[in-house]
Amino acid sequence: MFRRIGRREVPRGGGDTQAEGRAAFANGIDAVSAARWETTLRAYLAGCGARSRFGSMLILGTSPDCQPLFRQMGIGCHTWVKVIGFTDAMLWALRDRKIEDPMLGRLAAETAVCLAGWELDEVSRQMQRLHSAKAIFEIPASCKSQNRPSWVQGEVDYFDGVAFKRLASCGSDEITLRMWRAQVTVLFGWLETLRSEFVQKHEGWLGKVDRGDLRTIPLPELVWGDLGRLARRSLPTSDRRRRLAECARMMRNALAHREVVDFETFNRLRQSLGDTSPRS
Repeated sequence: MFRRIGRREVPRGGGDTQAEGRAAFANGIDAVSAARWETTLRAYLAGCGARSRFGSMLILGTSPDCQPLFRQMGIGCHTWVKVIGFTDAMLWALRDRKIEDPMLGRLAAETAVCLAGWELDEVSRQMQRLHSAKAIFEIPASCKSQNRPSWVQGEVDYFDGVAFKRLASCGSDEITLRMWRAQVTVLFGWLETLRSEFVQKHEGWLGKVDRGDLRTIPLPELVWGDLGRLARRSLPTSDRRRRLAECARMMRNALAHREVVDFETFNRLRQSLGDTSPRS
């Protein structure tokens, strides 16, 4: 009556059962099977709740009649609105991630989804293209036709409540904007983490250098623009700290001005962090 998946037991519930990672998926539960398996589901959920390593359970029910029973069990219900959202597309993209680096892998998925949106086949094509750091920063060529994108022909659809054109219907300006949205989502936070680590690591140097009009600013509050100025003022051009601060400042300024970061600038920053191997 149960199918064991890893260390979990999941009732068949009238449908196929799949599992991956820390979640168990029970497909095809309707009102009849939900009532039939109520005792088993309650026991299973209680067992999962008592063991943090079990993660969470996602039940995909085909009938909204199941929801009152699920809510009585403490299961949150989310209605499918028949429109693909950003989270759906991101989960789809992550299936095809081939880059081991966590940050670059996330940037690849974010870029694919920001470019392709609800068009999942295009998300997969983009993930196949974004197989390296260099490819992630390449802006796709525009294939925009002269005709206005048509809702009737499926060239436009809502994506998280906003009208979103297929990538093939976008001009170069729209493609660049979508690239920037992906980069600012991932790289901005990454740069802030680097900034905090940079200040902590080089607190001795920053404490001794003449900071001029920056002396009233606490060290943890110095931004990359400030750090770049201090590096130019007190360090030789060959110093890796100066190169790192300059590259980080350029990247942050580009993102703040809605400009796409190019691979050369990103790669110089990565090399300044101590990784001198070429990344292509």
